[in-house]
Amino acid sequence: MFANVINWFVNFLSEPGRRRWWIRLLLFFLIVFPLALFVVFQYRTFYQESTDVEISRKDTTAQLAAMLLHEKFDHLTDVGVSLAARIRFRELIAEGKWNEALLFLKGVLTDFPFFERVTLADPNGTITADIVEPSDVIGKNFAFRDWYQGVSKEWKPYISDIFKSAAAPYYNNVILAVPIKDENQKTKFLSAGARI
Repeated sequence: MFANVINWFVNFLSEPGRRRWWIRLLLFFLIVFPLALFVVFQYRTFYQESTDVEISRKDTTAQLAAMLLHEKFDHLTDVGVSLAARIRFRELIAEGKWNEALLFLKGVLTDFPFFERVTLADPNGTITADIVEPSDVIGKNFAFRDWYQGVSKEWKPYISDIFKSAAAPYYNNVILAVPIKDENQKTKFLSAGARI
């Protein structure tokens, strides 16, 4: 029965004749147009879903990167605070022996390879001692830098925005600035540059 209907339909469409051309055209559009609409709808749905998946994946990656950076910066802060809290280090700074104080921290660059350099700055933001020799930053004032403005604002450890270092090699760095307090007076800043 079904085969007879299909044969009649095929014969009807293939039979030559002038008056049935519009019926053939109508049947063609009734079959092709819904298929075309279906394909377009499926493509748009697939495109939207794949875009949503990609955005979700990138959002997850960004959240993971932010979490890892937060953990790394917390670790940097902990290390910086412990370095600045060393008793002999603070005594040497109170005596004005800044280079000797930094020599006391000479092993920092080998023990903590993420630090590139360690410097001391006075309350005005001028670098007074640098662990890297020869230093091209001693005597330069960095009061305009983010790390100085951040640490001097609240006198708490501060991690700067990313910037190009002022000394060679010119990497993208962040600076951890830790105030060194002597009997509640803000005397110096320990700043440690970490390469990103």
